[in-house]
Amino acid sequence: MQVLRDHIALINKIRQIELQISQIFHYSDEAIITTDDKLNVVLYNNGAQKIFGYNEEEVIGNNLQMLFPLPQNNNSLIGLHNISDYLKQYDNNGNVRGVKKSGADFIAETNLSKIILNHGIVYTIYFRDITEKYQLEKESLLSKNKYEQIIKFVDDAIISINQKHEIILFNLGAQRILGYAENEILGKHVSILIPEKFRELHDRLIDDFSKSDTGTKIMGDRRDVIALRKDGLEIHTEASIAKIDYEKEFIFTIILRDVSARKLLEKQFVDYLAELEKIDNEKDKYFTLIAHDLRNPLGNLMGFLDFMIDNIDSLDKTELLEILNNCSISAKNIYQLLENMLDWTRIQMHRMSFSPEWFDPQQEIQKALSLYKQSFISKKITVYNNTTDDTKIYADANMFSTIIRNLISNAIKFSHESGEININYKKQNGSLLIEVADNGVGMEEEKVSKLFRTDIKESSQGTKGEIGFGLGLLMIKDFVELNNGGISVESKYNVGTRITVSFPTQSYKK
Repeated sequence: MQVLRDHIALINKIRQIELQISQIFHYSDEAIITTDDKLNVVLYNNGAQKIFGYNEEEVIGNNLQMLFPLPQNNNSLIGLHNISDYLKQYDNNGNVRGVKKSGADFIAETNLSKIILNHGIVYTIYFRDITEKYQLEKESLLSKNKYEQIIKFVDDAIISINQKHEIILFNLGAQRILGYAENEILGKHVSILIPEKFRELHDRLIDDFSKSDTGTKIMGDRRDVIALRKDGLEIHTEASIAKIDYEKEFIFTIILRDVSARKLLEKQFVDYLAELEKIDNEKDKYFTLIAHDLRNPLGNLMGFLDFMIDNIDSLDKTELLEILNNCSISAKNIYQLLENMLDWTRIQMHRMSFSPEWFDPQQEIQKALSLYKQSFISKKITVYNNTTDDTKIYADANMFSTIIRNLISNAIKFSHESGEININYKKQNGSLLIEVADNGVGMEEEKVSKLFRTDIKESSQGTKGEIGFGLGLLMIKDFVELNNGGISVESKYNVGTRITVSFPTQSYKK
């Protein structure tokens, strides 16, 4: 009898435990579902009801697919292996897609247990709704990937270094700007990217920055920094640096922007302004020279005309011709000065076309001599044109014509009556030297040294009161140098002057 009583007590104890387990199972906050080996639901607790919205009667006896639909390509539900795969249908972390009574989807985090009984196998699935957590993790991952892609492909160089100043991040922008591949630079000291003369200063700035307040911090505004490329080229960059407290270690992130092109434009702009200022200053000086040079021929012209008007009745034909000839000389001087001024203005404003070509300079020299034929006759000047060589020069023909006209005009002005002018060729070092020499008044050495200075306003009168060596000679120098040539002046007082200009040559045989 005692054995029977003990057996009954044990059964009651077991039933009590089963009741307690049943109470725990049904009223647990965690959702629990138990299925047989066919995955038909045999137990369905309150936690599961709260998540799915079905009551117990609606679910018991139905297949698990009612709650967790299988992928369309998986219809086998036999064995633990298959149910494990089944519960990994959403991802490999045991997360699965559930469908509520309302039709809404949710993500469930699952754990699976298998119990082997005498009458078969049962599976118990413990799960909870992690839809919000899953979405946040997914968004976080997407955000992380997005920012990693931004950092990777942004045009600016993004470089991170640790507290030892070793490079730990080097994006594509950095690779493009600085020339290093990622595998060449990671782990290297950041000083490899800094010119040697700036390395000590850079290390000191980083050390001072690292000793500042803890936590994330940005070092002021962008700074101009010279960076060193792999090929040794120094480039201008703008840099900003941030200190980030990451897992009890400081990481410094430097963002570099290549501003070399902008710096070059800025320099070109500054140079352009300086050139404009220089041209403006020279313009003022040249215009002062022009005004100075124009005063005498205009004064002479007005004086001759006034004299002729006042004495027209008493002047004979010879006297009138002499006055008119003087008026003509003054008018030609004025015209020559105005032509020079217009040519100089066009070249300074880059409005004068520059078209160098190969041509025979003899033709232009002959044209200039023909132009001044009357002046030669008036002063009884003998001209010796010794340019018989068939050498061609490479220059702008219009500028060359202006140069020769001015040289011959100056030689006429400073020649005495019955003087001589010689025009000679000389080949030297791949250039043709053209000399225009006179035996006129000449100049002292001090005056020769000041001929090409625009800060000295000085012109000389010719032997008949002509003005010369003002704007004309300065313009000749500009034109000759523009044609890759040179100019020199030799002169002795009361002996004469020789001006030599040179131009690139090419031998030409008829």
